Amino acid sequence: MEKLQAITKMPEITGTLPIILTYILETDAQNLGEFDINPKYYCLYVRRRGRVIIFDGKHRQTVHEGKGIFLKKSGAYHFKENTMVEGGGWMFLFGGAFCENILKYLKLNFFEVFDIDMGRLRHTKNEMCRCLYTYKQDFYKASLVFQNLLHDIGQARQKDNVVDIKLWEVDKYIRHHFCENITLEELAKIYGTSQSYFTRAYKAVYHKPPMQSVRQLRHERARLLLEATEKKIYDISRECGFDNCDYFCAAFKKIEGKTPAQYRREKKVTMF
Repeated sequence: MEKLQAITKMPEITGTLPIILTYILETDAQNLGEFDINPKYYCLYVRRRGRVIIFDGKHRQTVHEGKGIFLKKSGAYHFKENTMVEGGGWMFLFGGAFCENILKYLKLNFFEVFDIDMGRLRHTKNEMCRCLYTYKQDFYKASLVFQNLLHDIGQARQKDNVVDIKLWEVDKYIRHHFCENITLEELAKIYGTSQSYFTRAYKAVYHKPPMQSVRQLRHERARLLLEATEKKIYDISRECGFDNCDYFCAAFKKIEGKTPAQYRREKKVTMF
């Protein structure tokens, strides 16, 4: 029985994203047999051709073309392919501190088969692959795209859960506009409640206030620009949503323990 071993050398990703996409694996081999998910990562498996039967040791699920299923980390799953037809699928491996919280919030249960828009998924997968498999691996952008994919899957499965979807819409808005001058009042207005109620709802899922998410996303963006570009620090501060460069430098140093200029110099030494 052929075994597909867990991906043992996953990149170590640190940061503030609630979910981090680490790898996309395309499977074409028939009689795939058993494989182990890396204990640190969860898996979204999508069937793109044919069908496969998956055993988790106690139960089994049949995943047909155009269907998806979430597999838990630390699991051992046996795949039984239909050898009479060409088969294949995609595995999206992901991690992060809030994976189970967010999947639960979206009512995306493990080992439960669901429909998925394959046309849209192919476009999204290609976008994520461009982020992950270029010479500058942009796990940050790939993870944002993957989070949007989960949002879309959840939205399709629970169209009647308006409040849940609204919260994800606000979080999506934050991730797309964090470099702008957004306020708590503005976010609460999008959610449709008071600022205090919105803050409690947001913290229940993300375990931090919404404006902390804004600050952390700005910081991650600043780190990326310092490492990957030669832009002036003043320009980076403006691009990351800071009106005052001195305030940006102080905020950056509070987190990193060094100024943006020191951070850039040390990263260049490390790289070369």
